[in-house]
Amino acid sequence: MARQIDYYIPFAFHFYGLTLAALGETTEFTARYRERARLFTQDMAHWYADDGRALAFGRSMTYRFANAGFWGALALAGEETLPWGVLMGFFLRQLRWWGAKPFAARDGVLPVGYAYPNLLMSENYNSGGSPYWALKAFLPLALPETHPFWVAEEVAAPAVAGPVAQKHPGFLLTHPPGDVIALASGQQNQAMRFGAEKYAKFAYSARYGYSVESDEREFFDRVYDSALAFSDDGKHGRVREANEEASITGDTLYARWRPYPDVLVESWTYWDGPFQIRLHRIDTPCEVHIIEGGFAVPRSEPFADRIEDRAGQALIETPDDISAILDLGSSLARVGLNHKAPPNTNLIAPKTMVPQLRATLPAGRHLLACAVIAQKDKAAVRAALAQLPALPDLAALDAKIRTHGVQVSAMTGEAQR
Repeated sequence: MARQIDYYIPFAFHFYGLTLAALGETTEFTARYRERARLFTQDMAHWYADDGRALAFGRSMTYRFANAGFWGALALAGEETLPWGVLMGFFLRQLRWWGAKPFAARDGVLPVGYAYPNLLMSENYNSGGSPYWALKAFLPLALPETHPFWVAEEVAAPAVAGPVAQKHPGFLLTHPPGDVIALASGQQNQAMRFGAEKYAKFAYSARYGYSVESDEREFFDRVYDSALAFSDDGKHGRVREANEEASITGDTLYARWRPYPDVLVESWTYWDGPFQIRLHRIDTPCEVHIIEGGFAVPRSEPFADRIEDRAGQALIETPDDISAILDLGSSLARVGLNHKAPPNTNLIAPKTMVPQLRATLPAGRHLLACAVIAQKDKAAVRAALAQLPALPDLAALDAKIRTHGVQVSAMTGEAQR
């Protein structure tokens, strides 16, 4: 049974469990709620960038800063799962980041949307009141000003060295400046609108958000950020929606999936310094068009960004970011293209560009390898681009997964923390 591991865990399950533990009688259940929250804190702390923004992942993003309610619920329950100053830091940095975003409508009401009003990203259960779940973040206002949560001096975001593996959601997380990026094994949610975009991409970012698609009949005009897309007719597109298998080691993800019943894809993903590396082994009985995308970044208006489209590479440099995708030596040539995405498809920015690699695969077996990078530290990106990672070693990756891989919890229905 596939399960979703997303923000409903902190802003729903733990939020209510901790509130009950704080306000109700002490029972076997409330003791369990407290213990689970203490364990969960260690994972949740990695879902935030150093400037406070939270990883954009999953559904119900219109609840915006409701995730900060988890830190407030810990305070209400008196659970110092991290030093009070650290908890206060996570809470305040998240609210400060939101305070600088135009997420309210002209009259100050919170509309459906994320970093800006955007109905395209709505869920089928949303209403005009949905965004007000964000007010869960204000739970600490129930505490007196003498509470340790308010008295503590805010502590900066803890430094994180190297990728952090989380087997429950199937993530490998890193924390470049001003961002947190999760390489994702891919969770399944076909019941929700844009479920594939919200759960099954290869990477998710707090800085660049993720994009949803706006036209199912325009394959070559779609975003496909952090995704590998297929089309057998050049009109309709298919991406990963579910996995047949998903495994994780301490530094590598593996997934087996099918965009069509007769097209098999095996994907290995891992970090190599600042690059996310993707290797795909594809078996197709017929010719298919493919598009693989990096991170979508805000584009300038009027357009003044620097783009590089060439064989095997697409790069865009804006005033604030560099985003690139580079072929590492696939079994056939791919063309780089910086694609102007349709408006309002991205959670963070209403207008974006996304670097893509495109090709047509004949029937047979193919190996596709690429490196993806996107950061605000443009000097660091330029230095990294001067020495690209090596072509992935398929045999070594496969042996690692078969020897050390464990099944991602979201694929098993295993009890979640």
